[in-house]
Amino acid sequence: MHKYIVLAVSILLLAASTATAQWKPAELKLGLKAGAGISDVAYHKRSTDSRTAYAVGGILNYKQNKWVSFQMELLYTIKGYRLKDVVVRDTAGEIAGTTNAEFILGYAEIPVLAKFTPPVKGKYRPYVLAGGFMGISVNDKYRLSNETVAVDFGLENAETVDMGATLAVGVDIKAGDGWVSFETRFDSSLLPAIKDEDQKSQVLFFQFGYWW
Repeated sequence: MHKYIVLAVSILLLAASTATAQWKPAELKLGLKAGAGISDVAYHKRSTDSRTAYAVGGILNYKQNKWVSFQMELLYTIKGYRLKDVVVRDTAGEIAGTTNAEFILGYAEIPVLAKFTPPVKGKYRPYVLAGGFMGISVNDKYRLSNETVAVDFGLENAETVDMGATLAVGVDIKAGDGWVSFETRFDSSLLPAIKDEDQKSQVLFFQFGYWW
């Protein structure tokens, strides 16, 4: 895990040093964004089902040249997955039946990205985002449910750190003094979501935002 943390810090420092080499305050842009999507995991030993993912937070973007800008975000994200027919045991350890389980994973997340925007004229500007993210676990739980009731429990074995790669495509649309953005983003985690297990989060987000 340490090597991934070192890599993330190195990328962050490189992006910051590059962006400030020829610092122009007018090229610094701020914004807000939110979105929802589909979250699941890969490499689980059982078949899993997806659940709804959410993201909300802020954007800090610095334009380096006509084509490239560097973007850092601070997001609160909710990811997770579902399992069917999970065995439930009573206090004596005997099998009491089966139920459905939903794993809900909340993170404070910092994506560090490069944004590539062709210098086209007009109010529509397509772009591509690529980079990585690091998240710190802040709110994890699992939910057992059947047709009539759902009960939440604290998830004690969630990993503290999530880290992975991000790729996105979108379009900025001129709106007044700023820009409205619509974006499709895929996040793929490199670290397991649960301790001592192999499953890694994968999320397809549909996000929108406004920056100025």
